[in-house]
Amino acid sequence: PLGMDDPEGVKKIIENFKPKHVIACLRGDFDLQLAFHSALVEAMAKVGGKLHYISTANVFDGDLSKVHNEADVPESDSEYGQFKIACEKLILDRLKNNAVIVRLPQVWGLNSPRLNQVLHPQSSEESIAVYPHLMINVASDRSIAMQIKCIIEKGYSGVFHLGSQDFVSHSSIYELLFKNLNLDTSRLKSVDEPRGYFALSTLRSDLFSKIEKYSADDIVREITKLFGGL
Repeated sequence: PLGMDDPEGVKKIIENFKPKHVIACLRGDFDLQLAFHSALVEAMAKVGGKLHYISTANVFDGDLSKVHNEADVPESDSEYGQFKIACEKLILDRLKNNAVIVRLPQVWGLNSPRLNQVLHPQSSEESIAVYPHLMINVASDRSIAMQIKCIIEKGYSGVFHLGSQDFVSHSSIYELLFKNLNLDTSRLKSVDEPRGYFALSTLRSDLFSKIEKYSADDIVREITKLFGGL
């Protein structure tokens, strides 16, 4: 298997197979990731393929005063957000029209860490912090896959914000999910801060005129139905 500590290995794979599309979605050490993505970008530039980079709403965590769209300049206070900004800039600067940046809000999906925390607490006393004054939007693994499929098929480039079209409080997502799954809501611990928006809006009518829009409630229903809820 290819390790993230093997940037030369990824260059050889890309140069040998010459893929038209690569989706980059990695976790781990930031320095290793940056070196790996640098090698990946160099190789993709040579073969002329498109790189689809999975980024995050955290690139805007330095400004919670509003919902951010694709035209807004990223501003992050966190190490994670700043790292993601660095990766985005590397890819956009080098690959131009062959770069696709996909920014995601809160993501739910089968076997996702977030859902596993809800369904399989480490102890009966484990609590989940929820933020009633923080407005968010959400996505699911299935909705993301459908949208990226459309981006690839239509040959789109640039920056995309995916996620539900509405904005709801962070706490309400968990409250509805717990209710639908008949879970003990006493595990939810309300936290007053932060306040504001940690959500993504979109200006990309080219994509969203081609694909069905969805709400936060749609995502919660999708996830709970997987486990016999509703």
